Amino acid sequence: MPGTRALVTAYTPHARQIAFHTAPQPWRWFCGGYGSGKSRALVMEALVNAVVHHPGYQGIVAAPTYALLFQAWLTAWKELVPRAWWELKLGGPFGPHLLVQTADHGLSTIWLRSTSNPWSNEGINAGWLVFDEAPRERNRDSFGVLHGRLRAGYPGRQRTIALAGPPQTRKHWTAVEFGTGPDAGHVGTVQHWSDRNHAVIRCRTEDNPFLPPTYVRDLRERPGASKAWVKQWMHAEFGGVDGQ
Repeated sequence: MPGTRALVTAYTPHARQIAFHTAPQPWRWFCGGYGSGKSRALVMEALVNAVVHHPGYQGIVAAPTYALLFQAWLTAWKELVPRAWWELKLGGPFGPHLLVQTADHGLSTIWLRSTSNPWSNEGINAGWLVFDEAPRERNRDSFGVLHGRLRAGYPGRQRTIALAGPPQTRKHWTAVEFGTGPDAGHVGTVQHWSDRNHAVIRCRTEDNPFLPPTYVRDLRERPGASKAWVKQWMHAEFGGVDGQ
């Protein structure tokens, strides 16, 4: 099965995405502004987990709503992953999921889940978790339920959590869990800080070199794009608004 990041030719990671993919901590947050490549990075995390790290096991890809999940992450999945490698199942009693072919371990299952009703995600025994737009989920219990599903993966291999989304306030659960920068408990810089189990890789909108030429300018000139808005939603700095 040619299911490695190197063979997905449609994906050329930029420097901040590479830093995210290669961070050794089991919990990683791609803390990115608009257009920074968050969903595409999480597609690769899901694919590599499904076919390389935990082939033949279950994983979870979640978002705060199914609309976000399908419009962002699943759209990026369809763009990046060769169609012959996977099958999307929408019906049935277990909800939407992907079946992904592996080289020697049959099919991996990727459960597609919304956190709008966290308790509906009970019952899955997964080896890994990808949570797109995680900071837009205000309920810490939603993340707790998903984390509790990491119960069964490939023997001897790390069960990882990969999050992506723009930062919210310093009181948001993502900030409490991952920290807000280097301090007594976190080493690194304001662009990349970590402790033993967590890593945060910040990525500004303009750090993505593959954006259309006018993308950054158009965002800055949009109605309501104040200096505070630009700092939080483009520069990925903790701000004063949750949930935008």
